[in-house]
Formats: sequence, structure tokens, C-alpha cells
Amino acid sequence: MQKLLPLAEHCNALRYLYVSLEEARPMCVRKDGEYTTWSHAAEWLHFASGVTMVDVDAGRFDVTDFMCRPAYEYNKQHSLHQSLIARELVTWNMIWGSLESAAKLAAPPRVCQIYVET
Repeated sequence: MQKLLPLAEHCNALRYLYVSLEEARPMCVRKDGEYTTWSHAAEWLHFASGVTMVDVDAGRFDVTDFMCRPAYEYNKQHSLHQSLIARELVTWNMIWGSLESAAKLAAPPRVCQIYVET
């Protein structure tokens, strides 16, 4: 059985696929006044593959940190936990943005071919 790629590597590989699609067959879709191309979907994945850290300070406005060591330790661990959750949510949001862009291209209401001079 093959080992699955880590999510960041998978996003990066899919990004290159979208870039290849853009180079092979440039197209744009106009929907609701917004233009979408394969490079838009690739950019979302590029962003998702590069997220390594999101910093959340759970005790940013909590004054009890300075009065009580257990409160400080709790907020420190709580911040680490929230940072991990926030990192995954940011990554998921970028992947979702790429999916929405790809969906617009897969079933477009109106397609405009852009012909590239070679």
C-alpha cells in the first residue's frame, strides 16, 4: 500500500497540475463579474502548502497570567492548542478556495477562450 503524501506536499503537487492545465489550455470563466483561471486555483493551493504556523495568544488580554502561575501555564498550553487548530483551519480555507475556483472552471456558465500567440 502506498503511503499518502502529507497535506502540504499534496497541495503543492496539485498546484503544479493546475499550472500545467493553465499552460496547456489557457481559459477564463466569467461568473458574477469575476474572472477565474486555473492559476487562481493554483494560487490558493500555493498559499495552503506554505502555511507552517499560525500564532494565537489565548491570554493576550488576560491579566491573571501575571498573578497566578497555573493560569499562565494554562494559557500557554491553550495558546499552543488554538494555534494548531487555527493553522489547520487556515489551510482548509485555502484548499476550499482552490476547490471553488476549480469548480467554476469545471462547469462554467460561459467560457472565454484566451488564445496565446506562439
